[in-house]
Amino acid sequence: PESRSIVDMAASQVEWLSKHVSQMFVQNRTNVFHFQHLQRCCTRKELSRLVQPQVVLASGLDLETSSFALDLFSEWAGSGQNTIIFTQKARASSTAQNLIDLIVSGQPL
Repeated sequence: PESRSIVDMAASQVEWLSKHVSQMFVQNRTNVFHFQHLQRCCTRKELSRLVQPQVVLASGLDLETSSFALDLFSEWAGSGQNTIIFTQKARASSTAQNLIDLIVSGQPL
């Protein structure tokens, strides 16, 4: 899945990061992309195996390229216990922008 390959590719490119990160890797073999307390999940089944509470960083800003992100959004957005944070401005007329417009206008999802 795409999320795994992106992180794996980034992990192999530590020499192109900041001088401090490169030095950490050379001196201690510490790679900033080997997350000790982070679990990558690409399916609902993988996510369901994790302990609650959870923080999910989902790819697919516009909610159109990742059915996993859209499924989670659809399930979790209706609960007051969850918070959805869009980290970038969504593309005009994308699914995400349409949802944001509904929320801003006060209409129910």
